[in-house]
Amino acid sequence: INLILFLISVMDLLPEIKIDNFKPFLEYGINRPLLGSIYIVTINILPIFALLIIPKKQILENKHYKKYFFFNYILIIIVMLITLVDVIGNLGIELTSNYQYPEYIVLKRISIFNFLDRIENVLVIQWIFGIFITISMVVYYLSNSIKYNHQNEIIDHLLKEETSIMID
Repeated sequence: INLILFLISVMDLLPEIKIDNFKPFLEYGINRPLLGSIYIVTINILPIFALLIIPKKQILENKHYKKYFFFNYILIIIVMLITLVDVIGNLGIELTSNYQYPEYIVLKRISIFNFLDRIENVLVIQWIFGIFITISMVVYYLSNSIKYNHQNEIIDHLLKEETSIMID
């Protein structure tokens, strides 16, 4: 569903991209884009460590998981690049930096078959699915990493404080 919604938005926005919105390219030299790419890679690699909660023995086809993992990572980078080109190509750098959610503003321009307008709220469902998957991974991580046992003094102490506050 996410892929279909993404393809609808990309295909409808591609004809509206203006090359002039990307100019001047490398105005401040190559250092700023290289530093920005290092930031992007760092930001995208850090959440991957949350996947380490899943034990390797629970992965059914653990022979191929590195290949699938690499393929998905490359796919996500391509999707991010396409989104960036769509947003900056349609709005320009100045408007993109001024809006709080420029991706949503760009989605307002989509019109399917020239009569289906205002479908940006339907296309935003892909963001809701992404948030749901992220929250599910966080809950799974927390439920597997925090195990309650009677020998854990910190949790026992917190539970005693909570019950004493409720009684008061």
